[in-house]
Amino acid sequence: MKVISPVILGLSLAVAGSTFTAAQDASSTSTLPKILQITIEYTKPYKGGAAHDKTESAFIAAQARAKFPVYYIATTGLITA
Repeated sequence: MKVISPVILGLSLAVAGSTFTAAQDASSTSTLPKILQITIEYTKPYKGGAAHDKTESAFIAAQARAKFPVYYIATTGLITA
């Protein structure tokens, strides 16, 4: 009985997992929703200069080379007192 219980548990988990993957079939008739992702990046004061700009521009250049199908907008906020 000790050997049969893990086998039955494993088989039942495999069957349950296969039902979830069948529900996520990408060939369904509905289209994927359009998504807007907003990311706020906080940098330390006086630490977000040229090095940060260089890595961000390299990230965008890599996306452009890969023809990644997204749009990217970067903005900088100004705080006035």
